[in-house]
This record gives sequence, C-alpha cells and structure tokens, in this order.
Amino acid sequence: MSALPGWLVAVSLVLTHPVTGDTGALGCPALSALERPCRMPGNEDLLAMPYVYGECEDTLALEDIPPTAPRVMYEQADTAKQYMLVMADKDAPSKQAAHDRYWRHWLLTNIAGEDMQDGVFEDATVLTEYKPPTPPPGTGEHRYQVFVFEQEAGTSYGLTTPGRGLWDLAGFIQDNNLCDKLRAVYQYSTE
Repeated sequence: MSALPGWLVAVSLVLTHPVTGDTGALGCPALSALERPCRMPGNEDLLAMPYVYGECEDTLALEDIPPTAPRVMYEQADTAKQYMLVMADKDAPSKQAAHDRYWRHWLLTNIAGEDMQDGVFEDATVLTEYKPPTPPPGTGEHRYQVFVFEQEAGTSYGLTTPGRGLWDLAGFIQDNNLCDKLRAVYQYSTE
C-alpha cells in the first residue's frame, strides 16, 4: 500500500480536546507545550491521527511521510472564530545541536472555524508554505510539532524573520499574545 494515496484521501490530524491545565514556569501554557506537547495536564487523548501518524510522540519512517500537507482538523473549533496553524521542527539541524531551533515548516493564519473543523485551508492566509519533514541524513531523530491557536478577532499576524530556520517560536507566541490561545498540539518524530 502506498503512503501517498492514504495521506491524500484518508489521513487527518484530528484534534479532539482543547488544551487546558499547566501554565508552566513562565505562566504561558503555549510555552509549556513547546517542551511537553503530549504530557500537559488536560492534553491526554488530545489527538488521534489514523493511518499514518499514530499517537502523539510516535516515531514515523521518513519514507512514509508524503510531500503533501496533512489534513489537520480541530473538531472543537468555534465556527465564529479564526485559528492559526503552526508546524515546526524543534531539532534543526539535529537534536544534539539544535541551533536553528525552530525551523518553520508551515504557518497559516485566518483559518475560519468551520474550515478548522473540516481541515480545508483554501481561504487561510499563508505566511509559510508547507514543507514536509526533511531531516538531514545522519542528524538523528527530529521532533515535528503542530500547534493550533485561536486568533484574536481583528488581529493580523506577520513574521519578523524571513527564513524558515532560527525562528523564535517562543518569541512569536509571546509577541502575538498567544500564551492562552493554544487549543491543540501534536508531536511526531522521524529521521
């Protein structure tokens, strides 16, 4: 069975419960999720990704990850609100020397609540086009994190760093007042 047809037709990242609980040392739940995405209180059974992805923190074979963007759905999205989706590599260029942390793989804003429920982002604002995982050979396992934030009404978002690497994700979260706006998170690894 080829991974690509399953990815395009059947694979979805289904986010089933909102993030609640631990605010972490900095008083920011979103920053706590950067370090413990699958272990935050209230995050148990947060995600289910049938077919390719598996459970939060599973390790996947790189050849099983198609080059196309996954369909990411947050079933509890409020249809009256907008959302932001972030995907980043926490371990660029390697876990031992993560000096390019974070490497931005995907950043979408202005996702309508109904579209977030369905995982269809045709009308979203693309700040960073999707790029599939590409860990350099010999750099070991890389952790890929997917975050869904609720947006403030009427807020526009931008990037201060043009490249994908050396992205200050924690700074982005704080600068854009997203600390208490994290709604779902997922992490998987590959090498």
